[in-house]
Amino acid sequence: MAEGSGATPEDILVVSGFTDFKDVLVYGLNEAADCTACWVGMDATGDGSSFVAQTWDMFAEAKAGAAWTHLVADGEPEVFVLTYGGCVGMMGMNEHGVGVAANNLNPTDAVPGVPWTFICRRVLTRETAEDAAEEVMRARLCSGHHFQIGDGSGTGISIETTGKACARIPIRESTYAHSNHYLDPELATVEREADPKGCSPQRRERMDAILRDGRGKIDGAFIQNAFRDHDGKPRSICSHDYETSSGMRIRSCGALVMNTVKKETDYVTGNPCEGEFSTFRF
Repeated sequence: MAEGSGATPEDILVVSGFTDFKDVLVYGLNEAADCTACWVGMDATGDGSSFVAQTWDMFAEAKAGAAWTHLVADGEPEVFVLTYGGCVGMMGMNEHGVGVAANNLNPTDAVPGVPWTFICRRVLTRETAEDAAEEVMRARLCSGHHFQIGDGSGTGISIETTGKACARIPIRESTYAHSNHYLDPELATVEREADPKGCSPQRRERMDAILRDGRGKIDGAFIQNAFRDHDGKPRSICSHDYETSSGMRIRSCGALVMNTVKKETDYVTGNPCEGEFSTFRF
């Protein structure tokens, strides 16, 4: 990337690991972070599909740099990912049907390590969700993230990380939702104080309720509509330029719904309520 763009490798690294650099260098920043992720198992769908899905919520200006990219690299599976200029790639799916969503968490123990975007790319080199989860569990962590992993067998795996630890969260039902706070009680002991202007618990509860109500009939269109939900707007699943304590304005800059059985991804740039989803198929 550096050779192609004329930027330095250091600049590319900072762009690819922005939230992790922020966590390490600006310790104690009290700021909301968005993204609502979910997993849907085969028992909750009408046709035996399984889904990993996520909204991508960032500062409003990030929308302009977002790019949906089909990557083909020698010796690796083909992948379809959300990225932005200078980033190696974030959430997405590979040709084997392994999908990963990732949302930001806020621990106090961030340390120099592997940025989460590189972990996502490593996850997408694997052929099963279990093997992909091993890549997260063995990584030299940098900061806090939640990785939602699934594959075409219907397996769903939830992993939370801090800078120094990680935990696999049991998924005991056919649907599962996650946002931007820790569910593991031990990891929660190193969580930063929540931004009073944030909305992570409300979004997770709302997404969980929508999925519960839809069990047995969930499909890609159902999840797309869930991502358009405005309960609590602007601090909603489909977020609309709400202000955090630091003054940053957060909005949904994209969303993707990955059918890990059919190996296809529905995706949209910007607020899901304002655009039509397109489809990429391997």
